[in-house]
Amino acid sequence: MHKLFKLEDCFEIKGKGLALAGIADDKELPLPAKNSLIFAKRQNSDFLPLKLLDAEYMRNCWSLHKPRNMVLLVAIDEVTRDLESGIEIWCNS
Repeated sequence: MHKLFKLEDCFEIKGKGLALAGIADDKELPLPAKNSLIFAKRQNSDFLPLKLLDAEYMRNCWSLHKPRNMVLLVAIDEVTRDLESGIEIWCNS
């Protein structure tokens, strides 16, 4: 497993899911495959599996000199409702 990013922001997209955004640790990292599992990791906690619905890279519109953000869309459930900034997002591939 490898770390994708540290969660900087998350927001609900009505009718779609929860968008998780952060700056990718590896700038050349390919996006995880749709419908795969990604994992949320809190400090001193186990990995929490999340179903990935979609993924894309987006330019940071507030600061163009910053790297692009990786945005992952996950299903909303009891686990994702409690996600907060600072947790780490990981994947298997």
